Amino acid sequence: MRDLALSSEKNRQLVEDFKYTYADFKIAESNHLRILFNGYKKDADNPNTKDKIDLNSLRGEMRFFDIKNGFGWKLVMK
Repeated sequence: MRDLALSSEKNRQLVEDFKYTYADFKIAESNHLRILFNGYKKDADNPNTKDKIDLNSLRGEMRFFDIKNGFGWKLVMK
């Protein structure tokens, strides 16, 4: 995420507005990208849920794939 934020001002704003504290980018092949994310910021900032983030936080995976005229994506929440 840090490297993404450093690449441009627009990307820096995207990273700051991202609602999760952690993201992992995985490139399966040239036409497929997976982004795994967890650590919902609202839970992380709330003292009542801070120690329970792994148990009750929103987390998921975004899958990007090549389609005819661009990229498609699918969001899978866990």
